[in-house]
Amino acid sequence: MSNEVAVVTAQLSKRFGQRVAVDALDLHIPCGTVYGLVGPNGAGKTTTIGMLLGLIAPSSGAARIFGHDVQRATAQALRSVGAMIEAPAFYPYLSAYNNLRVLASTRGLTTARIDTVLTLVELSTRKRDRFSTFSQGMKQRLALAAALLADPQLIILDEPTNGLDPAGTVEMRKLVQQLAAGGRTIVLCSHQLHEVEQLCERVAILHSGRLVAEGRIADLVQQRHVIEVDVLEGIEQAQTLLATIAWVRSVERDAMRLRVYAPPERAAEINRVLTSAGVAVAAIGLAESSLESVFLELTK
Repeated sequence: MSNEVAVVTAQLSKRFGQRVAVDALDLHIPCGTVYGLVGPNGAGKTTTIGMLLGLIAPSSGAARIFGHDVQRATAQALRSVGAMIEAPAFYPYLSAYNNLRVLASTRGLTTARIDTVLTLVELSTRKRDRFSTFSQGMKQRLALAAALLADPQLIILDEPTNGLDPAGTVEMRKLVQQLAAGGRTIVLCSHQLHEVEQLCERVAILHSGRLVAEGRIADLVQQRHVIEVDVLEGIEQAQTLLATIAWVRSVERDAMRLRVYAPPERAAEINRVLTSAGVAVAAIGLAESSLESVFLELTK
């Protein structure tokens, strides 16, 4: 595998009894990319992360990190990986520094980077304070510091802003941007689609265990414009008629407005089709597209 690729999965699958949690997942994550992994609850995101970290054995397929098979060469695959995947769990009566010192000892790491990572997450002035005195945002930042102890080149973050207030959310996003600017590869799993769109270059969208879209966010959004049609009369007729057209992916109704998922250059043709059928069209135009609109279309 090329050194320019951080993560590759090939037909990666996981079944729990009769339930398929992840189904033949193919991912290709370039080095230095901030990569979003999104999907509804139960889509397979957490299971995928578990397989990437060697915590869950796949039923079939493989995952490789920096060229090393996660199942066959776990230590080599994970030595350059840091992860923040659960709520912060530290000793409440120990200081931030001593919690990291204990963690470094259990992982066979030196204490040399503790001050470095505490400075990076802006906790250096609180390093002697007990963990129990920290706000939720500070606890999350300490968890990120723990993930950075081994100076990883791949960082996996599962809902890093979960439970944070607006100020804490802004701080965490700033830290992710700083890490990305340093050339690290970041896999960001989040329900906050605006956050993913803001931070990530590429995204994989999972639904019911399957990959339904993958690529540059800008490209995915560009490919899925929505044409909005405001109808004065004949809304049901218009919806039925448009749903029969081959190049219309889907049609949604909201009161007297139709959201038509179709190529943007077809807007004039949609207008002609509807007016020819006697539908009274009040207005037609392109809606502003976003990762959220793409996500909702692909996972409904």
